[in-house]
Amino acid sequence: MGARKSKPRPDPRLRSTQQALEALKKDQKRLEKERADQRLRDEEDRKKRKREYKEQQAQMLKLHEEQIARLTAQQKEEAEKQEERTRNLQAEFQNKMEEAEDRRLRDIAAREKRDAEKAKEFAKMQKEKQEQLDKLNNEYQKREDRMEKQHKANQEQHRKEIESMATKLLNEHGRVLKERFQNKTEKREELKKKYDKVDKRYRNQTKKITIEKKRLIEMRFKDVQDGYVLVLLGRTGTGKSVLTNRLAGDDSDRANEGPARTSRAGKSCTTAPEISTCTKIGDKTLYTVDSGGFADTEDRDENHTNMLCKFLRGCGGINAFVLTVNCADPRITRETKEALKVYEECFGADFYKRVIIVGTHVDADSPELDDWKDGTFGAKNLRTELVQALKLNENKQLSKSDRKGIPVVPIGVKNYTGAVTAIHSLLKTKLRFKITHPDLNSPLDKLEEKNQEILKSCEEVKEEMDQFVSEVSSLATRLDAVQKKIIEKGGIPSF
Repeated sequence: MGARKSKPRPDPRLRSTQQALEALKKDQKRLEKERADQRLRDEEDRKKRKREYKEQQAQMLKLHEEQIARLTAQQKEEAEKQEERTRNLQAEFQNKMEEAEDRRLRDIAAREKRDAEKAKEFAKMQKEKQEQLDKLNNEYQKREDRMEKQHKANQEQHRKEIESMATKLLNEHGRVLKERFQNKTEKREELKKKYDKVDKRYRNQTKKITIEKKRLIEMRFKDVQDGYVLVLLGRTGTGKSVLTNRLAGDDSDRANEGPARTSRAGKSCTTAPEISTCTKIGDKTLYTVDSGGFADTEDRDENHTNMLCKFLRGCGGINAFVLTVNCADPRITRETKEALKVYEECFGADFYKRVIIVGTHVDADSPELDDWKDGTFGAKNLRTELVQALKLNENKQLSKSDRKGIPVVPIGVKNYTGAVTAIHSLLKTKLRFKITHPDLNSPLDKLEEKNQEILKSCEEVKEEMDQFVSEVSSLATRLDAVQKKIIEKGGIPSF
């Protein structure tokens, strides 16, 4: 921005000199007018006196002639004398008149001389004032020329400073843009890595879903829509297979001649939900579904629950869940709690309303049976253990009667008749109707929901990355434009 030109201050001496010169000119005009007026008055006065003098002379001559005409000789002589006196008086009067006229002329000449001297003095003063005014004007012009020259020099300096500042600003702007460009480039690389990571997760998740769907399609199960369905839950080695065989009518000493295989050394015998046909209860067939290694060491719970959900969609629901607990080791372990939570997520609060706790290894002459009979350890303990482990007191969807009403049945390899009877009774009464919820939440559904979340995240990251690519391109264009501007101004880009 150029500096604004400032005019020099008026010299006060110049102003006062101009005023004095104007006053002198006014006075000179006034004096000239007064002199001209005085000359007119003097001329009129002279003419008037001359006219009066002629009139007086003519009157005196007429009177004298009249007197002469009336006089006698003596009187004429006397008149001549009188005439002589009159001529003398006239001559004297003429002399006085001439003297007066001379005095007047001398006065006029003196006044004229004074006026001339005064006019000369005025002219001299006017000349001096004019010279002084010219000198002041000359000084003023020189000062104005110097200021104009200084103003041009300041303008040139300001122009150079502004160009320098503009170049500095452009360089600073370029540095900021370059820094932003570098930051955006680094952020774009981070987003690309993030996108690759999320995309990899999405592909892995999609592959996992594809494998799980294929496995579920390949799974075969019986049409058990008209029968009773028990889902057996429990850690490996807690007696699920023994219970299934007893419910199927296996009376062998070791309960190993039924449809289910028994396990040894804590090794799960089933790796997928296994459907077993048991005895009839009235006109309905009882089916057991072994959950296939509930909370087992092979970490297949989610897959097994997924298969179980697939089965339940086909069979139309279940009647009850049977949780087998080894009374020799009745702890509800962390793995068991996590597995039960999976089923709770699948079936809701109705899961606990449909649970039957079966305490296993309660055989004749065993310490467990003795504890059960004398009340040292029994149904209340197993029920309390479950309620406390899963914090069912805090579940608002379960009433107190729901929690206290969880059935507990003891069973052993040989001590099984009462347990089979109790389970049959529960299926014919309290648990005669199946769970018929329209939605059975499958872990496969969770996988697909999670996959959709990953896909959405992937799309968001891609959209953000595309935006960053656009911003980086825009910043690069702006950087080029700034560099060109600096070069056009004769500067050197410093970024």
